[in-house]
Amino acid sequence: MRKRSCITIVFIASLLLVAPGCTKHGPDVPDPIIDHVTYSEISTSGLSGLSGLCMPSDSSFLYAVCDGGLLYKLNFDGSTISKIYEGSNDLEAVTVNPSTGDVYLADEGTMTVWHLNGGLLEKVVTITVPDAVANKGLEGLTYGNGNLYIANQESPTKIFVYNIVSKTVTKDYTITFAGYLSDLCYDQKDGTIWIMDSKKQNIYHCDANFNLLKTCPVPFVTKGEALAVDYKNKCYWVGSDANSHIWSIPFAYFN
Repeated sequence: MRKRSCITIVFIASLLLVAPGCTKHGPDVPDPIIDHVTYSEISTSGLSGLSGLCMPSDSSFLYAVCDGGLLYKLNFDGSTISKIYEGSNDLEAVTVNPSTGDVYLADEGTMTVWHLNGGLLEKVVTITVPDAVANKGLEGLTYGNGNLYIANQESPTKIFVYNIVSKTVTKDYTITFAGYLSDLCYDQKDGTIWIMDSKKQNIYHCDANFNLLKTCPVPFVTKGEALAVDYKNKCYWVGSDANSHIWSIPFAYFN
């Protein structure tokens, strides 16, 4: 029987856009994000339902979490380097400890954060949200300064701070300015935090206590559920759950 070869087709397009600008709140801070949008679509690799992005400390590739309990390593053109985990979990977010390389995953189905260790998942913490809404649970996750920041998407839009050493939730914040908390990214450069909001199609920049510093609209991203800050390449990486496109958004976009 003749075998059919599996062909991965990568489609790359660039768009020149007029930057809508950011709305600043509070202290004056540098404006990051794009004078063009580069998006890549992998049509036959099986990448679909993109829900989370993050980067290792050397910014050499992207970790990408997808529906179906899948975790990939991606090149910046959207092509797959490797599939590094496949399970039955409802994985929605991924983050990395830049010092150790430890990978953590948020599971919406069980409201649990896992540590990926040698291809196996080790439970870190289960987050209890009273009156939690189905399919509106854990959607964002980021590591920063010994803590995991864990976002509940909606009802409530709340971020929990889990300390890895003490193994306790030390703080929680109710976020009133967002529609959906779709992903988080801790800024290792200054300790601030970026939030992806798929409902309002915004990226928010906050201080360490989640006071809003800046609102950056991304109306061209439908159902944006993945966000990573890339200082090496001077851009944000934003991913869509609707079509699994990845946008590269240069820091200069909203200047």
